[in-house]
Amino acid sequence: RSHPLTSHRASDRILDRFDLSRPHVFSHGDLQLTNIMVHNGHVSGVVDWAEAGWYPYFWDAFVL
Repeated sequence: RSHPLTSHRASDRILDRFDLSRPHVFSHGDLQLTNIMVHNGHVSGVVDWAEAGWYPYFWDAFVL
């Protein structure tokens, strides 16, 4: 599966805007609205962790 950050030529220009020297963090990897469970207006869970792993600190927010 290709992610937006790696599938476009513009990715190099985008990556230049982030501090890539920061350590990677453990992230969901596929965070999207269909993977977020809500109950009574509050997040009650997050499902589909198949893409989870160590990513740049901005990854989940960037690909959301």
